[in-house]
Amino acid sequence: MRLDLFLKKIRVVRTRTKSKALCNQGLITLNNITAKPRKDVKPKDIIKIDFVKRILIIEAIKLPEGNVPKSEAVSYYNIIKDEKVDII
Repeated sequence: MRLDLFLKKIRVVRTRTKSKALCNQGLITLNNITAKPRKDVKPKDIIKIDFVKRILIIEAIKLPEGNVPKSEAVSYYNIIKDEKVDII
């Protein structure tokens, strides 16, 4: 499954467009390599997202087949690190 679609389906990013923009800006890495939106995600992959005021590192557990209900979204990934960043 494409990285941009995966992040949207598991509700880490609100829209696929936002997910693509973060990738194109170099703010998302997949297994410590800067990732393009079309990069395939597999279970056990590590994804790091550098939001403006937050760094989120997650591990993909499984891939969603279709749309994911909000209550089930967290079952598709493990949070490794969720850190707020202070900007001076």
